[in-house]
Amino acid sequence: MRIPLRSDFALLWIALAMPFFGCAQWPDSANAFRSRGEIQGRVEIVAVAPSSSARAESSSSAEKEILVLLEPVNERFSLAPFWRVQDVAIRTSTHSSGIELVTTDRPIRIQNLDSFHHELFSTNSENPLRIKLAGNSESGNFRLVSPGLVRFYCALHPDESHTFIASVTSTYHAFVDSGMRFRIPDVRPGRYRVRVASALDWGESETVEIVTAETVLMTLRLASEPEL
Repeated sequence: MRIPLRSDFALLWIALAMPFFGCAQWPDSANAFRSRGEIQGRVEIVAVAPSSSARAESSSSAEKEILVLLEPVNERFSLAPFWRVQDVAIRTSTHSSGIELVTTDRPIRIQNLDSFHHELFSTNSENPLRIKLAGNSESGNFRLVSPGLVRFYCALHPDESHTFIASVTSTYHAFVDSGMRFRIPDVRPGRYRVRVASALDWGESETVEIVTAETVLMTLRLASEPEL
């Protein structure tokens, strides 16, 4: 009698676990085994009248980076383990470190790799933060709770700034090249929100569907004008 009871118990647990893992990992489980496609295209910069704050930040090297994100529409859980810490390195006190793509509600650790002291702060009302970093050390962990673009500045170094792009779910992503073109290969079939972001703008998302072994061509628009 023991063997049937143990087998039934194991089968019960598998049956209960299947819906959870199906939702957490693949909203459309049939797509997990289909040939993957890709998305490629270009980004157009739509000229707008910059604000005074945008003019003040226009010399930042971070504005030379433009990121394209793909966020699964139906995915309710991030594929990245929630306990895994994301590391962000700071190497200089006078230059931007570029754009860092992070996931909301996951621990982030800033590593100070130079000998300068830093006092980082954010003016973002949804993600307020202040971190003090001694030279050649690292901060404690912090989290960003809302998606979007978050800029960090240093109270000790006026020219220093860092840009975080926070996404709710795990993403496919790519930076544009010098010709303002991008390519994101090996994308699992499904529906995605496509968004383009720079250090000054978090663009509106568009919805795209990737089917088996298909290449989707897109033209995205960014309503800011970084220095290129």
